[in-house]
Amino acid sequence: MAEVEERMAANRAPDNPVLIHSPVGRVPTLVVGELVITEARYIYDFLTKKSTNPDVVSIPPLDVKAVSQEGQILGFMDGIACWVRENRREISMRSMFLVDVERDRSLRCLMSLERVAQKMDLPDFATFRGMALAAGLDLMQSNGFHPDWQAKHPHLAGWFSEVKLRRSMIETAPE
Repeated sequence: MAEVEERMAANRAPDNPVLIHSPVGRVPTLVVGELVITEARYIYDFLTKKSTNPDVVSIPPLDVKAVSQEGQILGFMDGIACWVRENRREISMRSMFLVDVERDRSLRCLMSLERVAQKMDLPDFATFRGMALAAGLDLMQSNGFHPDWQAKHPHLAGWFSEVKLRRSMIETAPE
């Protein structure tokens, strides 16, 4: 972390500092010299190769179960991000269709993730999909989306409660 400079950025904002490095403006973006990586999965892979922490692991490229789980988690995270983005718009500009679609998607995902959690088959936090799941749940919770989700999904909530105590989650929590 001593070599990392974090900057707050928001998609679709004209003052997004990422635009200096990438015309796409995608968040997250990792800039290392002339190298600009804009996909979270590849940012994670790049950082794991640089890590000296033995607990941080990358998934094997052909681990079908991991790839499947990752796709479901990234879809969940995408829906949460879309919901947050839509709800930050002025009420008169919001698409209630999108709000409803993303609410329904997130509820389906939470139910599915709870079933996975009941089988104690959620990903290890040190994997990309584990970190993505933690980030999605944190984004959902910090924006007040499904405020009662923990009571309805106790196994998933238990996993998330443990993850929230990790130093990396505490140190990178939004202010």
